[in-house]
Amino acid sequence: MADSPRRAFASFADGLRFLAESLYYHAGVAALGTLLLLPLFGFGRELGVPFLYWHDSAPVQAGVGTAMGLVYWHIGVVAYTLAAAKPGVIPETADDRAEVRRFVHVALLPLLIAALVAAISRCVWQRTFDGALPPHGGVPWAIGLALSYAITRALLRLSSDAHGRPWLERLQIRLHARLDVFTGWVLKLADKAASAVDRALAWLGFTKVRPSVQLAGLRVANDQRRRVFGLMMFFSAAMLLNWLLLSAATRTALLTRIPAALPYCLTIGMIAGLYGVARMVVRRFTLPGLGVVLVFCGYQYLQFPSGTAMPSNCQAAADPQACAKAWSDSRSFRERPAPNHERLISDDGALAAQLEREPGPIVIITTSGGGIRSAAWTVAIFDQLQQLDPEFFAHVRLVTGASGGMVGAAHWIAALADAQLDQRPLPDGGELFCAAATSSLYAPLANLMLFTPLTDRGEALELAWERESTALARPLRELGPLEAEGTLPSLVFAPMIVEDGSQMLMANLDLDWYALADRPFDAEDPPGCSTAAGIRNAEGACSNARQFFARVPVDSVKLSTIARVGASFPYVTPAVTLPFDEHPRAVDAGYYDNYGTKLAVAWIIHHAIACQPGDQAPCLADRPILLLELRDHDPDRWIDPGLSRALFQELSSPVEGFFGAQRHAVSHRNAASVDELLRTLGDRFEHVVLHFDGQVSLSWELTAAERRAIWKRAAAEPSWSRLRAWWGRHQPAREPEPATEPEPAAEPACVRQ
Repeated sequence: MADSPRRAFASFADGLRFLAESLYYHAGVAALGTLLLLPLFGFGRELGVPFLYWHDSAPVQAGVGTAMGLVYWHIGVVAYTLAAAKPGVIPETADDRAEVRRFVHVALLPLLIAALVAAISRCVWQRTFDGALPPHGGVPWAIGLALSYAITRALLRLSSDAHGRPWLERLQIRLHARLDVFTGWVLKLADKAASAVDRALAWLGFTKVRPSVQLAGLRVANDQRRRVFGLMMFFSAAMLLNWLLLSAATRTALLTRIPAALPYCLTIGMIAGLYGVARMVVRRFTLPGLGVVLVFCGYQYLQFPSGTAMPSNCQAAADPQACAKAWSDSRSFRERPAPNHERLISDDGALAAQLEREPGPIVIITTSGGGIRSAAWTVAIFDQLQQLDPEFFAHVRLVTGASGGMVGAAHWIAALADAQLDQRPLPDGGELFCAAATSSLYAPLANLMLFTPLTDRGEALELAWERESTALARPLRELGPLEAEGTLPSLVFAPMIVEDGSQMLMANLDLDWYALADRPFDAEDPPGCSTAAGIRNAEGACSNARQFFARVPVDSVKLSTIARVGASFPYVTPAVTLPFDEHPRAVDAGYYDNYGTKLAVAWIIHHAIACQPGDQAPCLADRPILLLELRDHDPDRWIDPGLSRALFQELSSPVEGFFGAQRHAVSHRNAASVDELLRTLGDRFEHVVLHFDGQVSLSWELTAAERRAIWKRAAAEPSWSRLRAWWGRHQPAREPEPATEPEPAAEPACVRQ
């Protein structure tokens, strides 16, 4: 009995040594294993990556733990096969079943348990979780790991020889026969691939490069090692099949709640299998790697621009054939278009209708980019504004911004339009918040990992949004009549064009006074901010922008499509190719202005400063104006560079300066413009910023704790007192209501979970 612990420790040490050697000689396997484990340690907290593993749902967490465990064992088997297939690494007389069990279970299991404990400790120390421990204490995760361990033990037992169990022997005989046939086919294919690589390398002059010794060693290995190799290849093929099936399913409505960590684990496992096979076929990856890069570039060239083209949505048009023709007409992006503004709604007319319909202040809302965090924050603030005054949105003239914030704004305004068009009450704000904060974005994330050419993953993102918010499936142009009547705020999306850095305005409004690139002119009177469209003393009140619907005469483009174009942030979703002859690419509006403040300030300048009370166009000479900025973060927050400033400032300063400019420069310029408005307009202009200062990730689905943090902060933001006081002084007089203490809004269902 005294020798048992010693033998166990010796077995563990031997397996650990074998593992260290295999990872040392095959760093690619070690890198893949590290990528698989990193989310456990809280890496990617800002993006919400750890919560892909530590999910709120216990079944999902258990399923992800099982998937991660199986892929972890698979990577271990790949490392074992690569090491064991080398001639002489393991004696031919060794007990192969014991070798496999010692490597996979004795060496890998303690390491995985140690990594799990270290991961939880690090996350608790860095306060990654809302509580002291992961959701459900991480117990479902541990159960999933135990299940994966049981599955691997069963697979290895089936690949071994049975002793004294006739029923198991009969089953194993059948399985071994099929596994041997499968392994033989795989080795033949690998042999042919190795010969082809040999010929290609010899033709290119690489005469000293020979096929990998692993493949040669595997050809002479005994049955047990061949079976382990066959088992590895079978598991890799199964993961590849699941990878493709999952990729196809996520582009449909078949699977709307796929755990995002599942495709992540599958992708790493599939790459590990391909890496193992490639290392057996060739020793050096330089030439094959270059070939893969060339094939990928060729695929990208063949699919451009159709692979990332903006969808026409003609199936939603009243006349699909006419829509398809208008969409495919030749048009130049760089040339100034013929006047086509009669299709757009007059900005002055919409403002005049609102001024006539609604006395009181005019509100302009901007919302920042920031993924689903910003979308949820925007909807939560909109709910508070609705509680502040049920008629608040009747005073809102313009909503603009970037990325996720505009997705949340479009979600709310589309629901408001549905309520008006269908003569029904607006859905509960908590219901809209849950739809915005729990959007089924697993499908697009799966498509990000499962890169297959079945469908553009951006379109999958649109379908995911429409499943959560059916109002987003409505064409933007259908909102035009309500905007013209002044009963619905106008949404202005402004994605940036990659090729020249200009804005592409996607809105129902005619903003020709702002879109300098589309303004007609002759040689004697070139356009300018101070000479065209009657603008006087309006420096900065225009931009080298273009108006999409003035150039592309179609009425069927859905809100979800336009919102996705304005939130296209490579590599999460691809840049969108617009329907012009030059194939310009549109990306996230945040590249130009992550807050939308420039356009909002220009609109106020145009309608309150550059105009005069005697002009034909409506002028906000006597109306109070509120510029309300919604930000999912504090852009002026000081970020301490820490130790890098002291040790690596010569190396880090250029990089930190670049990202610092991206974070802060636009905010500082916007602040200067707003300050100029405050000095010019005086007391009738108010600027309020409602920003979220909590720690919520830019994830694909917010956790219950994150949703709760956003909802509570939306009601307790310190700037509410100033906004309520200003609104109380300037809101139009209405019938007095009984003075009762307003009840706090009930928490939405997705917050109470």
